[in-house]
Amino acid sequence: MLILHGMIFLVLWMYRKKLDRQVLLLILCGNLLGTGLTAAGMLEKEQPVTELERRYGETTEVALEAETEEGEREAVTLRIPQADWTSEEARTMLQEKLEELDGMILGDNSSFEEVRRDLYLPEQFEDSPVTVRWSTSDSGLLDWQGRLGPEIPETGGKVILKGELMLQEESLVYTRTLRVYPGEKPEDLGELLAEETERVNENNRGTSYRLPSAANGEQITWFRKREEKGGYIAVLSLIAGALLVFFRKNEAWKREQKIQEEMKREYPEVMSRIQLLLGAGLGMRKIFEKITADYKRQLEKEKGAKRPAYEEIAGAYYEMAGGVSEQEAYENFGNRSRLPEFKNLSVLLVQNLKKGRRELGPLLEREVSAALEERRRQARAEGEKAGTRLLLPMGIMLLVVLILMVVPAFLSI
Repeated sequence: MLILHGMIFLVLWMYRKKLDRQVLLLILCGNLLGTGLTAAGMLEKEQPVTELERRYGETTEVALEAETEEGEREAVTLRIPQADWTSEEARTMLQEKLEELDGMILGDNSSFEEVRRDLYLPEQFEDSPVTVRWSTSDSGLLDWQGRLGPEIPETGGKVILKGELMLQEESLVYTRTLRVYPGEKPEDLGELLAEETERVNENNRGTSYRLPSAANGEQITWFRKREEKGGYIAVLSLIAGALLVFFRKNEAWKREQKIQEEMKREYPEVMSRIQLLLGAGLGMRKIFEKITADYKRQLEKEKGAKRPAYEEIAGAYYEMAGGVSEQEAYENFGNRSRLPEFKNLSVLLVQNLKKGRRELGPLLEREVSAALEERRRQARAEGEKAGTRLLLPMGIMLLVVLILMVVPAFLSI
């Protein structure tokens, strides 16, 4: 195991410059912790074992190591037989279960003097190895499974219930005298039909299962239940349609978010080009024309993906070329962009038309500085998000390493 830790340390040393500091620190701490646990397990003094515990009612297997006088060790797995109760312990357990039976077997009946429903006769207790073998004095009134028989008179009948509780070689006898009456007819038709079906097939051992033709004095006709597939298909189609609408809206929302993020990233570049061309003496209409022409040539030459911000600038220029006034084109440009940054640019362009270009230069300079600062802030935020997303895989790696080191240590104890 220490060889494994050494190999991990060697790999960390070889790739220390390529790994992120947080990842390196996390793996290093986990490996140091595992090394400490392994070393502690190796330094712990082994205690010789002279006897093993036997469990009641359960055969167990124990993995051991046997060492000879020469120091040679051999792995041995021993099968430990179950422990037996003493006669006194067995009788005590039987007596405890004997006292529990009165409260268990009545079921829905109120007392042993008036039994109108089947009894609950357990053959074994859930919390004990004690078993019970049941019998009755008259199976026509009550059988050994606790079911009421078909021969019970209306005035009731007396029957003796006997249960033999057994554990190993010990046994106790449970005896109760009951008075049984004809079973109460279920109010629910389904329950009545189920009971009648069980009665009809009580002694049936064949491959066919008979259905009663009458119940409670009425003729019964049986049919196979039709499967309402049409309703299921209609419901499934409705759910599928709702899911399709949801996924399409979700995809549209994701596409819109992606476009807005791209426009945010392109905003500083757009502002810098506008400021540069404005400083070269071009008017705003000519600036839009120049940017549109350069963007169109770039698309034809590089055949790359469209850029949303430049698409909006081209749209504004085409509006002006088609006869729309500059002010209206700039306003439409801001409304289509739906981003605060481009709306601010739209307001600046409209103000430029009303007040002249003298004040536009300083305003654009401040806007470019703010855009670049915002771009640096977004880059830092994206870097922090990337580090946060790495925490889960790093945690999983640490957990795997700890399992590989700790589990063998526990298994060897």
